[in-house]
Amino acid sequence: MHLLGLCLHAQGDSVEALKQIREAIAIKPSEPVFHTNAGAVAVALGEIKTGIECYRRAIEFDPAYSDAYNNLGVALEGVGLLEEAATVLRRAIALRPDGASARVNLGNVLRALGETDKAVEQYRRAIKIAPDLPEAHNNLGNALLASRLYAAAIESFDRALALRPSYSEAYCNRARVLAIRGDSELALESFERAIAIRPDPRYRLAHAGLLPVIPRSGRQMREWRERFVGAIAALLAENFRVPESPVDSPVMAFYLAYQGENDRDVMVLLSQFFRQAYPSLQWTAPHCAGRLSKARAPRIRVGLFSSYLWNHAVAWTIRGLLEQLPRDRFEIVLFSVRQPKGVIVPEIHAVADNVVELRRSLDEARAAIADACLDVLIFADIGMEGLSYALAHARLAPVQCVTWGHPVTTGISTVDYYISSDLAEPADADAQYSERLVRLAGVQTCYRRPVFPADRSLPPAPDLPVGATLYLCPQSLFKIHPDMDGPLSEILRRDSNGILLIFEGLDRIITDRLRDRWRTPFGDVMDRVRFIPRVSVERFLGIIASADVLLDTWPFGSGNTSYQGFAAGVPIVTLPGKYMRGRAVLTHYLHMGFTDCVADTPEGYVDIAVRLGTEPDFHQRMTSLIRERCHVLFDDERVGADLVRFLLEVTA
Repeated sequence: MHLLGLCLHAQGDSVEALKQIREAIAIKPSEPVFHTNAGAVAVALGEIKTGIECYRRAIEFDPAYSDAYNNLGVALEGVGLLEEAATVLRRAIALRPDGASARVNLGNVLRALGETDKAVEQYRRAIKIAPDLPEAHNNLGNALLASRLYAAAIESFDRALALRPSYSEAYCNRARVLAIRGDSELALESFERAIAIRPDPRYRLAHAGLLPVIPRSGRQMREWRERFVGAIAALLAENFRVPESPVDSPVMAFYLAYQGENDRDVMVLLSQFFRQAYPSLQWTAPHCAGRLSKARAPRIRVGLFSSYLWNHAVAWTIRGLLEQLPRDRFEIVLFSVRQPKGVIVPEIHAVADNVVELRRSLDEARAAIADACLDVLIFADIGMEGLSYALAHARLAPVQCVTWGHPVTTGISTVDYYISSDLAEPADADAQYSERLVRLAGVQTCYRRPVFPADRSLPPAPDLPVGATLYLCPQSLFKIHPDMDGPLSEILRRDSNGILLIFEGLDRIITDRLRDRWRTPFGDVMDRVRFIPRVSVERFLGIIASADVLLDTWPFGSGNTSYQGFAAGVPIVTLPGKYMRGRAVLTHYLHMGFTDCVADTPEGYVDIAVRLGTEPDFHQRMTSLIRERCHVLFDDERVGADLVRFLLEVTA
């Protein structure tokens, strides 16, 4: 009966298989292998709790049964009991040190716990035991991906595919790395190979949601955008479902904001698709559904969620706003994702009444936020990573807002308000948001003036000419729109003493793709472009202060670096965009009361940059004005006062 059950399970009839194995157990209830295989079939049927009970029963009959511990650990991981799963899998390894499978499974749990380095160690040990185990190489690739070791991750996926050419999961994972690195065409090919082997919904979604990181041209950018919208619309029309967590969705919608278009319609479409594809997103906290009575607290309870309350621009820009909320009127609860190598910015931590650190689990995060019975939930950023986007589709507080950590509308119906800046928004901005737009007075936030290091020198660069004019564009490479290529090269042509400084991308491939795109428009001045290594925050500030001219990007401009540049007294050239995400520098100049460095055309942008680089009197005048007036950009309490008024109104 037991063996018949295994045969039926292998043929796909798991319901009858479980029935046969249970009949075998009824005859011989003390046989641990029967219970273990019953658990495996139950898990395959989606009955994970039943599977866990079966594995525990097997261990009761044989406490040294390594396979039962191994299977139990995997099942516990499936229900989110990660610490217990790790303990159980370590027991399996202790019982059978040469068991490669248990080490792979422990690596998976450690990766889910954020202990990526320890996960890599387990995968490597598994590979040493069983070098021909494709799963070990595939999962090692996933851990290396989490550590941003992209080239090494691709090598691991390639090794898994060499061992098992039909390994669709490895093709999909390989494609994900290629997509992150900006190799969109190769990623598309790998996704298509995965789908040809097995049309898994996850593969199809990743294929549909692919976008280039560094497009070759404006035309290619528009083609990919049209492909993205069409593919998502097609999946929506077929009532598409994805059986995985939305937190790990591979859709690359983040890059839409940098294309210079009105994203409202596409973001609304995307949210509609996500609600259909992931029905688990439809969730309401008990106190919002009327299932839990909530007495009026003496203070308004405000929650703030972000995965970036560490050493990140989001933390620096949100800090001052939180400090402006009077503690006698507001109780502040922070929710963030655990970071094994970082701590929440101390100034933000200090302003909160409570700090809750979460794993990247949608169920756990929703439950923790719901338990706080918030009056208002503010998302510092939505769209930069999967957890915030998934959480925002639930009703976790009576009032839900988002700020401009990622400055684009969310398209999500359960996000009620978009908190922005009055001067940064154009007159017709309301039509660009699915949320109700809130225009706060003052600058975008109450930003604390940064402290610059004593060493403001550039990193060693032996090929940097002495006395060169340094034009620094201190933005991520994906912010550099193809429309900027010609004007940037023209600056160097018109200033023969000019050097263009750009920070390298997160991966060499991303840097190489931008460098390759620039070879044609830059031509004879390409030798005066310097890509400099990414550095610490302190070093970054020193480099900004050492520049002669800062070049803002368009149509998606700077945010945090605008404050940093002006604090250093360095002129910033800007061409304001049509949307708030391209108007931060304009806003700052308006607050300082002069707009001499604000262009209205690409040609004007070049003119201003070259004047700053070649006319000492003009440069000195702009620098003096910035140093005299930039104090108005920092510690601005007007924006905080407006935020307080808004929160009091919406909770009245």
